[in-house]
Amino acid sequence: MEIPITVAKAIGTKSAEEPSLIDSLKHSYSELCLTIKLQRENYGDFCEDEEELERTLGPIEHDPEPYSNGSIKTRPILKKYAKAICERLELESRIEATEEMLRDVDLTPQQVKLDMKHYISLSEKKIASQQKQIDTLNEKMDHIIQAIIN
Repeated sequence: MEIPITVAKAIGTKSAEEPSLIDSLKHSYSELCLTIKLQRENYGDFCEDEEELERTLGPIEHDPEPYSNGSIKTRPILKKYAKAICERLELESRIEATEEMLRDVDLTPQQVKLDMKHYISLSEKKIASQQKQIDTLNEKMDHIIQAIIN
């Protein structure tokens, strides 16, 4: 029995009709962004002006987690908005991880080595920046302690 060539395909490959995982994630992301935009616009109808809208939604957009999990009590419509923003943030990280995973599949050992050097460099810079912040905070704390003692 022969298998037609059009039916046979390599394991792990996808046909042209099958959407890739990254395409699917990006589609979900764009739909979620549209939902967030609509929720923002709908809530804007309840606000007197743009300033009130920003005052209400700004903190949620900056840190949605406490609003979505109920740590900070808020209206159900705002909790739903916060949950959608949390979903968007999670989806962004999944897209980034998936893109990185797919990119890394075809790397040569030399490219992997260069990539790792790049990540190490970024990490060292981040650590140095955080160490500066720690030093600054320690200095401020020392000044406060000295002020309290004196």
